[in-house]
Amino acid sequence: MTARILSIGTATPPTTIAQDRIRDFFAQQPDCDRLTQRLIRATFDAAQIERRHTVLPELGDAGGDGIFVDAQGMLRSPGTALRNAEYIRLAPELSRRAAQAALDEAGVAASRITHVVTVSCTGCFAPGPDFRIVRDLGLAPSTERYHLGFIGCAAAFPALRAAERFCAAQPDAVVLVVCTELCSLHIRPSASPDQIVSSSVFADGSAAAVIT
Repeated sequence: MTARILSIGTATPPTTIAQDRIRDFFAQQPDCDRLTQRLIRATFDAAQIERRHTVLPELGDAGGDGIFVDAQGMLRSPGTALRNAEYIRLAPELSRRAAQAALDEAGVAASRITHVVTVSCTGCFAPGPDFRIVRDLGLAPSTERYHLGFIGCAAAFPALRAAERFCAAQPDAVVLVVCTELCSLHIRPSASPDQIVSSSVFADGSAAAVIT
């Protein structure tokens, strides 16, 4: 019996970023020389992205003073602990919304879910995102749960492969896969081409799928 995706649900934070504004924001950071400014502008424009979503209100079109950006529009440098604390605070609700959207689209009751697979590489905590999905959606305590951490951009694919294998081994399995990344929590000024590319394309959001 072939496993299939019944539905996909998504969730994004309310704050949006216009690509041209965030491009200029990075280009105006201190110690950004003319060569780096040219690279930033060329890379952001080549991405052909108009708008992205972020969990950081101070990065939005209205700007503002916050944890990551000061009142003068300069990037702060919060430590890893603070960045991860924001992930712990913000990621679970985004995951829950995407998962609920997938369940609603599939017409599947939460009580039918047998396995949960969560994916993320932009933060960590324990008990992890898999536990929070089970708790926040009121899934059965017997739900098997797994988390794939720090695999990177392609992590949804091993998660889907795992779901397929659960279904092959247990034909009545109903698997919920939830992928959530808060990439903007890791922004930093840099002249590195790799970091500039990351800043030009990544954003924040969650996607979930029901597989059976």
